[in-house]
Amino acid sequence: MLIGNYCHKKSVNPVRSLTDSYSYSKNLSLQTTSSSVLHYCMCSPQPPPRSVVPSSITYNWARCKNKPEGMEVCTQPVTMNGKLYMYGYGNGTHTVLVYTPDQEHWDVLPPPPVEYFTVATLRGRLLVVGGVDKSTDKTTNTILTFDESSRQWLQSLPPIPVAVTCPAVVEYQDHLIVAGGQGSNARATDVNILDTTTNKWTAAEPLPNTDRYNTCLIGDTLYIVGSATKQVFRADVPSLISRASSGVWETVASVPLYRSSPVTFGNTLLTVGGSDESVFGSTRKTGIHLYDPTKDQWTKCGDLPEPMECHCTVLSDKLYVIGSSSVYMSTLSITH
Repeated sequence: MLIGNYCHKKSVNPVRSLTDSYSYSKNLSLQTTSSSVLHYCMCSPQPPPRSVVPSSITYNWARCKNKPEGMEVCTQPVTMNGKLYMYGYGNGTHTVLVYTPDQEHWDVLPPPPVEYFTVATLRGRLLVVGGVDKSTDKTTNTILTFDESSRQWLQSLPPIPVAVTCPAVVEYQDHLIVAGGQGSNARATDVNILDTTTNKWTAAEPLPNTDRYNTCLIGDTLYIVGSATKQVFRADVPSLISRASSGVWETVASVPLYRSSPVTFGNTLLTVGGSDESVFGSTRKTGIHLYDPTKDQWTKCGDLPEPMECHCTVLSDKLYVIGSSSVYMSTLSITH
């Protein structure tokens, strides 16, 4: 999403129906989850995040074909060429699952030589970042690229400066940002950025805290969303890359639920599902919440078809939700 990623236990609550519609239209200032703002920034104020708060969101849920039997998903999916890619494990293997929505088809790629990695994309290439080397059982700093013609995982990028499992990873223009993760002995706060024009890594300002993180990007603003602490950090990416000043990371309002999955739809930041407690096995929730950066508040703006901890992404203006036992898709109609 594990930083940015975690495994699921099966949701036991039945779904309402295969296709349900939910419409939320409300004064968003009336129903909010309040949290004080802790400014981590000691430098000049950051540019306003490019985020838009809608006045209403309408969902139209439909069940999708479930993932391969025996496989669990434990990463935030990435999208490329009309497909969803995600880290899957089960049936004695750790690999990348591929879902093609137009064909309702799941594919299982050949397993890479690592486990506990993060799936990412970079300039049209599919990557697995970090992980544990299967041959040595040690944490690795490698980045592997999937070669479509040979269907093999190849090392074609310089290794990360630190060995880490399941970091939060995001592509930004010609850069690959790798943040946090689990080091050999403890969770890491390192933030390293690869410039693909020079193939060189630079160390950016570390994260303010450790957790299992997911990432979301809105314009030039990077959001890092915690799983076990519910903390949310944001940074202006050009400032993060340039290292022109310290105090780039800013702490904003915590998300309402533990282990919720963040996702962006246009310029709207949402978190989907989650639990009411930090421990695994706690009560799962259906809530979908949106973030208002002008008020630094989270507001409930919808519900999932069933309570779950899940992983989400948006492809072709459709929200895809991958849970432990169910996969859903919803079109989103947003009114501003």
